[in-house]
Amino acid sequence: MSLAVYVALFAAMILPFAHRRAETTIRPPEKPGVSVTYVAFLDARRLMVAYGSWEAGRLPGQVGVWDVRTGRQERLLLPQVPDLRAVAVSPDGLRMATGGLFSNTLQVWDLREHKPVATLTSDPYAQFAFSQEGRTLALITEQPRIEFPHIEVDLYALPSGTMRPLEGSEGTTALAFSPAGPILAIALAQYHRPFVLGGDNPLTAQVRLLDTTTGQAARTLEGGNALIRWLVFSQDGQRLAACCAGGTIRVWSAGTGNLLQTVKEEGVSPFVGGPGLQGAAPIAFSPDGHRLASALNAGQLSLWNLDTASLEKTFRNRSPWALLLNCAFSADGKTLAVGGTNGCVWVWDIASGRLKRRWTLKCPPQELRPHAP
Repeated sequence: MSLAVYVALFAAMILPFAHRRAETTIRPPEKPGVSVTYVAFLDARRLMVAYGSWEAGRLPGQVGVWDVRTGRQERLLLPQVPDLRAVAVSPDGLRMATGGLFSNTLQVWDLREHKPVATLTSDPYAQFAFSQEGRTLALITEQPRIEFPHIEVDLYALPSGTMRPLEGSEGTTALAFSPAGPILAIALAQYHRPFVLGGDNPLTAQVRLLDTTTGQAARTLEGGNALIRWLVFSQDGQRLAACCAGGTIRVWSAGTGNLLQTVKEEGVSPFVGGPGLQGAAPIAFSPDGHRLASALNAGQLSLWNLDTASLEKTFRNRSPWALLLNCAFSADGKTLAVGGTNGCVWVWDIASGRLKRRWTLKCPPQELRPHAP
């Protein structure tokens, strides 16, 4: 991979955080710390957390389960993961894929046996997602070319280990599998002229819904003129949200392709080039699909009402040394969990807006330090 590509990817990761700090008066840590790259509720009281600490360009870490009521760690699921920058979990919760920005390695783990069942080595795997049945892993792969960006999607079959490219996926910047069938959503960036590193690069964004069994496109959605960094389906697969550079979030009907709502998160920097580099998506649908949580603004978590396109509630981040990275709803839709930098995990009660608990994780993670709200 060329030096220019590495510089662009590094800029894509660093510049958003620098701008966020300027907008939200978030103070940077004196040295790299722990990043919580993934949070997900297993049930009303248990939270799965993936986290690691920067080390020589990697983010080695661990995956564990915590009791959100007591703040106690119940168990470790994965004791030693080489790079935890990006994470995906199969819908049945039995497998996890982990990968990083500079390690060029993706591992698929059996969460019952606590060991890797597959290891892929290639150019960086920046985003990946499991299909609904858990037997296909879609991967955004950065290909070594002089022209930047050149990014495409590969489909990796489990357990056979066969890999095949997804036709028509060049320029993919984000992806998500539908929970309602073999439909893969991919976001594409079509640049109007040759890409110039650090320059003005006008583009047109699209989202395509593809049937991975036939390779046929079900429909194409217009995504505006900003890079799409994340795609997220609602739990029933009926809605699809695209998070664009600059904080614009579009929500479509996955069935009809109609644009349902557009909301704008303020105080968010434009993201620079390439696919998502910040781990799990910073947006999440509520279980009923009528609300959307956004952790795009480092200073607060936003809760949007998608029926009215209005900002329903904000949850302030009062940890000046931490940035919000990703979020998840509990199954009953009453609680929000957020992972961030400096090892911080926040758990908010949605109805009251009360911070129920904040934890600080450490690596090596032998200890968990609960904090009173």
